[in-house]
Amino acid sequence: MSVKLSSYPQIGEFLLDDAGWKPGGFRFYYEATPGEPRILTPKITEDDENISYLEDSEGNWDPDADGFTAEMQFSLKNPEVFFGKSGVVCSDAEIGVGLQWYSRESRQRGSMEGMVLNRNDRKMSGKVTVYFEPGQIRGDLTIQPLFYLKTPGVPKYNEVFLANRLGMILGIPESPSILLRFDGTGSTFPIAAENLGKTAPLWTLYYDSADPETDQFSDAVALTLNRDHPAYPQINRTSTKFNPYLLIQVLASCLTQIIQKTMEDDEVWERIMSGDDLEEGSVAQAINYYAAGLDWDTSDIISLSESARMFLERKLIPHES
Repeated sequence: MSVKLSSYPQIGEFLLDDAGWKPGGFRFYYEATPGEPRILTPKITEDDENISYLEDSEGNWDPDADGFTAEMQFSLKNPEVFFGKSGVVCSDAEIGVGLQWYSRESRQRGSMEGMVLNRNDRKMSGKVTVYFEPGQIRGDLTIQPLFYLKTPGVPKYNEVFLANRLGMILGIPESPSILLRFDGTGSTFPIAAENLGKTAPLWTLYYDSADPETDQFSDAVALTLNRDHPAYPQINRTSTKFNPYLLIQVLASCLTQIIQKTMEDDEVWERIMSGDDLEEGSVAQAINYYAAGLDWDTSDIISLSESARMFLERKLIPHES
């Protein structure tokens, strides 16, 4: 096992305590109309207490159409402890306090500066905000504060061992940190929401895989939800009218159709069920996970559908033990 150690002092728990670091948690909001922010409340997901989603109390927010802002407030009583030989940077350097975020499914990461500290600062407070464009984030989004070297200094003889390269990360506090999950990703398969008209069905499944053993699941499969349908709020996680059981019926139907379609080729199906050398992220690997790994009953379409619904209910609905 290899352990990666920092070659310079960093801002850790004890130094944060000495500095009087007090983060105020995260605040999320969107603007339904310019200049009128509306609060988005983080809610813990049913299947994992470490993951949250954002809820609009009025059920109108759509991350694909509206975007949103994340804000963190904080205060420091003694920021001067970060500077000099007993700190983490040179006496005349500057430290930036900001937010960093990343989303693996979106293949994006970034950071935003909020405040700059120097040795002469005393008790102070500030905030950092970062705006996410409509449709920018899919899947999971992690947001956390960080300290970094904003401006290098001129090290004194007893400061040459301190971090002094522009942009160096000096510390990432454990709190606050939040992991948000957005519909479409982190769920059973890619989901999108579009305005398809009031006469269009509530949902539409796209499935196009010429070779399930090589085609990527995320490219071959997509579930499109119809925002214009009167029942849409019931399958929209950000709505107070959200009904997880209805969404489960939709997801189970999609999985059943995909698996049934794949079973039409006996040779391909046999290789999928064997699970040997399946390509990472492929349609075949996903189907093997459900049908073989979870031991679903694929003897007929009725049994398959029931297996899918039972699995999704166990996964997405909290049950008392």
